[in-house]
Amino acid sequence: MNGLLKTGLLTGVTGTVASVVTAAFLVLLAKAEGKSALQPTNATSHWLHGDKAGAVRKADLAHTAVGFGTHHASAIFWAAPFEAWLARNPPRSPLLMLRDASAVTAIAAAVDYLVVPKRLTRAGRQCFRSAPSQLRM
Repeated sequence: MNGLLKTGLLTGVTGTVASVVTAAFLVLLAKAEGKSALQPTNATSHWLHGDKAGAVRKADLAHTAVGFGTHHASAIFWAAPFEAWLARNPPRSPLLMLRDASAVTAIAAAVDYLVVPKRLTRAGRQCFRSAPSQLRM
């Protein structure tokens, strides 16, 4: 298998795992705050439906499908530079992989909070009481 194809496949796997794990964490956080399990996913559709998307408590195509699609696409997008980095560097220990994953996460957060227009980011500000203050801006 050529290197580009392998990196692409690994990007899909890594991004999907990150998407599912973070979506599950958001469900747990929502339930802990007495919210609907779907509110964090629905909130992610705010780029299309505005800030009220975070108040939608039930599943529907307009909010839940768009929200999860957006969340999943973002995870795949950020998995790509991570997998490209791993492909260009020799195998590493789990600790070094954690370091590299943390670096990509920090870059993603910086881009989301400093570069991307507010309307397209920060879905958590509509949904969680306990979100860090930068999410509630």
